Amino acid sequence: MIWLWRDTGDPEVSPHILATFWYVLPSLPMFLLMPFLLRSGYGFWTTLAVSCALTIVLYLLMVLAFSKFGSACEAQQESAPVQNSMPALSLI
Repeated sequence: MIWLWRDTGDPEVSPHILATFWYVLPSLPMFLLMPFLLRSGYGFWTTLAVSCALTIVLYLLMVLAFSKFGSACEAQQESAPVQNSMPALSLI
């Protein structure tokens, strides 16, 4: 976020920050499930596979919910039009 703010100085980075929040949420249960399964005697690879499967399911549910109900990012963008003044960021 610091890099994005430094490069743009644009307060319109807020949708990016909010989207990051929504993409982190479905991955958090994995960090609760993995220690539980490991302590319960499951092997590491089984634990990792089950935890990844849970994360994928939660991401899909999030995408479905956003497609049906919309997201806070979309509502924010509709209420305040965003000018395309942000320069393209190149990683190469």
